[in-house]
Amino acid sequence: MQSCVSVAQNQQYYAVIPNPDYVSQLTITNDSVISKRNVRGYGVSGYRTSIAKVVRKGNYEFVITKAIENVIGHMTLQYRIIVIKDYDPINYCHVISEITRYNTAAECEEAVDKYQPESKFYFTYFTKTDMDKFKTYKNLSSLNVLEQQELFKKFTHLALENKPLIMNTKTGDIYGTVTITDIWTKTAIANHINPLVTEDELNDFVSRNSKH
Repeated sequence: MQSCVSVAQNQQYYAVIPNPDYVSQLTITNDSVISKRNVRGYGVSGYRTSIAKVVRKGNYEFVITKAIENVIGHMTLQYRIIVIKDYDPINYCHVISEITRYNTAAECEEAVDKYQPESKFYFTYFTKTDMDKFKTYKNLSSLNVLEQQELFKKFTHLALENKPLIMNTKTGDIYGTVTITDIWTKTAIANHINPLVTEDELNDFVSRNSKH
């Protein structure tokens, strides 16, 4: 049993979002996990949770949090489990926070004992340094037709490969847009393509290449 998570303390992590007006930020401190979503023109939403316990199991850390508070101060005295997965590159933050809520920490610990983390799909957050590095990669728009088709094949292969994990992870992503973006991000980075595209660019990439 640990008292704090092993990722860098007070490090701000960001999700790749295909919308320049939308920022999704995750901050993990010694005693809390803070998630913020800032949409230009609409303000900030998100939540803050205090860390009750951290349980390490192999390459996974189960962060049991309590007192879920949204940004307008509404408090829900429930517990949740946030799972952090370790793998290279170590400065990336691989996280899932399923929608299940628990009434006590004991219920969380019982759920952790039964949890099968290897059967879940993890979302990736990056540091500001990572984001700046991605901007130096080749842009999607610079690829020719054959290169885009090859990249799309890798994108669809990764999506199909992860489908069982996605179906087994209850994240509240009803329409699958966050999941699709994460798969695109993983595919792009693995091929040294800048994942920071607009929603229209990503939709066009999928629409155009799915016809082949």
